[in-house]
Order: sequence, then structure tokens, then C-alpha cells
Amino acid sequence: MRVKTLYTALALSPALLASCGGYGLTEYGEAGLSDGSLFIVPEAQVRFAPTPPGREDVTEVTLVSSGDLPVRIEEIWLEGPGADDFQLPDLLMLPLELEPGLELPFTLRFVPEVPGAASATLYVGVGDLSAEELSVEVFGRACEDGDGDGACD
Repeated sequence: MRVKTLYTALALSPALLASCGGYGLTEYGEAGLSDGSLFIVPEAQVRFAPTPPGREDVTEVTLVSSGDLPVRIEEIWLEGPGADDFQLPDLLMLPLELEPGLELPFTLRFVPEVPGAASATLYVGVGDLSAEELSVEVFGRACEDGDGDGACD
């Protein structure tokens, strides 16, 4: 699933993005662009808590602009065998430019339909025509809920 919709102009204002919080992040690993201008947090992987089918677990993923120039984010999408078990926000409006020093947090959901493991890769296409891509692995496990109480057994 590829998302190419856009946040409203208000949501893209630098003041609003800056108010989303500086997480005190100063060091980044391999989950960034080759020139060090954009990173995905968490870097290594996104792991969801065990979730019964029909329920959801939610986590925040953040794109961090750390270079000297704005970064153009063209698209964000999920690929892989379990991509259908994960959902990106409906309100992402792309492409957009993320100014240096700002962060763009968004919600990623795990919404399994059947018990079992799910995995996918979250991609961020950057630059004109997504010339470069960032990615992070996404994992979730749908657990059994035999007694129907909405919690893992």
C-alpha cells in the first residue's frame, strides 16, 4: 500500500512540527539517508505487542530531518507478506518538504485479522521521484483469544 495524500498546510507549519516534540535524539544509525539528512525512528525495527485478531496496536514512527537543507518526502508505503496487517495514517499528504531540525511523527497500526506472525517493510521515498529510499522492518504477532475477552490467552 502506497500513501500519496497530504497533511493540511496547518499541519506542516514548522511551529506545529517543532511542537510535536524533540525527543533528545542526537545519534542515528543506518536507518537514514546516505547524506545523513533524514532518519526513521525507531531505527532498527518496529515491533508491536501481541494483539488478538480484530483488535489493534498502535505505535509512533518519526521521520527526523537532521541535515542542512529541507528533505522532500515523496511517498510512504508498506511491502511484504504481512503488509495488509499494518496500516498507515489516512491523512498523510505527500509529497512534502521537512525542514532541517524538524520531525514528522505519524501513527502506524497493527490490525491483524487471523492469529499468526506478520512482517513487512515500511519504506519512505525521498527526493524527486523517490530517488532514494529509507526503510525499517515492521513485525507483529496476532495471538489467540479463545475466551473472546479481547486479550491474548
